[in-house]
Amino acid sequence: MKLVLKGFFSLVLLLSVSAVVARDCDTACDNNACATTTVCEASCPDACGDVFGKTYFSARPQDSNVARRMVGVIDKMHPYGKEEFFGVASLALQYQQTFRNNRNNNGGDNGDLSTFLSFSPNGLMSAGPTCGAFDIYSLNFGSTGTNGVAFGGASLLAPGAVTAAGLSTGNGICLQPKIKNFIAEIDLVTGWDEFVCGLWTRLTLPVVRTKWDLVATETAGAVAGTGTYPVDSVTCTPGTTAPVAFSGLVDAWNTLGAFGSVPAGTYGKLASGCRRGETALAGLHFEVGYDFWRCERGFVGLGIHAVAPTGTKPNARLFFEPVAGANHSWQLGGTVQAGYRLWENCDGNQSLAVYFDSVITHLFGGRQRRLFGITGAGAGSSYLLLKRFNAAGTALAPDCLARASDLLAIESKIKADVMADLALMLQYDKCNWSTGLGWNFWLRTKEKLDGNLCSNPFSGADGFRYAIKGNALATNLDTESHATIGTCGTVDATPTFLTPESVDVCRALNPKSFSNKVFGFVGYNWKDCEWMPFVLVEAEGEFGHENKAMNQWGVMLKGGVSF
Repeated sequence: MKLVLKGFFSLVLLLSVSAVVARDCDTACDNNACATTTVCEASCPDACGDVFGKTYFSARPQDSNVARRMVGVIDKMHPYGKEEFFGVASLALQYQQTFRNNRNNNGGDNGDLSTFLSFSPNGLMSAGPTCGAFDIYSLNFGSTGTNGVAFGGASLLAPGAVTAAGLSTGNGICLQPKIKNFIAEIDLVTGWDEFVCGLWTRLTLPVVRTKWDLVATETAGAVAGTGTYPVDSVTCTPGTTAPVAFSGLVDAWNTLGAFGSVPAGTYGKLASGCRRGETALAGLHFEVGYDFWRCERGFVGLGIHAVAPTGTKPNARLFFEPVAGANHSWQLGGTVQAGYRLWENCDGNQSLAVYFDSVITHLFGGRQRRLFGITGAGAGSSYLLLKRFNAAGTALAPDCLARASDLLAIESKIKADVMADLALMLQYDKCNWSTGLGWNFWLRTKEKLDGNLCSNPFSGADGFRYAIKGNALATNLDTESHATIGTCGTVDATPTFLTPESVDVCRALNPKSFSNKVFGFVGYNWKDCEWMPFVLVEAEGEFGHENKAMNQWGVMLKGGVSF
């Protein structure tokens, strides 16, 4: 029987690896026709040091937490000499909150999510009405008028001036991302020794309530909008203008409201000051495992781990978007568990043991909508104003202006080759009391595009051609193909249009990220009953590497029963 089980596990793991390889160049998107111009398996570099200018932060999934699942349970789920059906059922209630994820005026901290999302590496985004002098040329958002004021009236520093924060010029917005999670996790382990000695299964149901808030503030405050936009700058009718529509950059980005001939936007809203939340079963985790070695002092077990994506998925409507689970990706992989009692006193009422638990999975392509960028236009290119031309590119369309953010919010399949969650814990038991101290390592390899984009806004399929507006007037045929969110390029000799290859997929894909966590618990076990309850409290602190994974702390109350 043991040889049969070993063969079964080996075959399943081999098939899962084959499935991963076979899907690498899947060009279908739920059987819908996809654009054929996107390079299959788009490869984005894993930059050393801090990353900035991303349009999506892919957090560690709330249901990926080996430390939470192992405490109070791992010492009970591999009993030696058991020849009947047994199990461990538990409920964990955990609260998590990010810390040290905002940049102050003196620089950033390790795990600085504000820099990850900022258009520039300084962590603060300065904005103003002058092309080239600011991180953000604020006319792209409609928060600048002809009277030379930004933020609807707040004064600006003179060009070239330097603020205490080290910005080159101007006022700006400061991002202070915050994430809070509450998890209620039901975990059921069952041992099938009555039928096959060493066989066990596990079902885990993590219900997550997650709240995200970007907390964007303007460094000089905001006042009522004043003035008008430059003539012909944001209106399609020659010789016309419009009043400034917003009280500041945060107001403009929060709403992405219409101004002049620029339509209201749907995707990529800042949504600062309103904590957005999601509640969902983050993922349905199922595990089947077999202990290849059990003795009185220890055990080693291997298992197959599968996750059905029951959580939420990105829809690109918010710049800092709450998601419950692993971005709606199916997962398949394996688990390794081991334990060994290092010491036990003569009376048998005190012991010291070491435990190891791990879950390593492949994240298959999950269909979702993300906000991509424009190739060569850098950070913030997702928010550029675009000119809309007819299909031939010889004349402006009646609705001559478009927001890049609404065109670049594209459905696609995103995957990651490996996500690993490993924990090592030292546990001391005395009579009915237990206490433990452990270390947890989490890693997700860089995200990749699984196949092609499900549509391409610059393919001409909608009957229009698009070009970067920059500082060019909205009413003529001029384009500025080298303009960025903060600078304007020179006017192109002839109109230069965006092509299907102009979609920058890397802007929305996260690089490799990992974190280290320390955790500890204290618990009590009732051992003199047929049904043996237990209860414990746990605390943890997690530290992300650079700014690609978040720092967070957590506390947990966990209780259950073994039988």
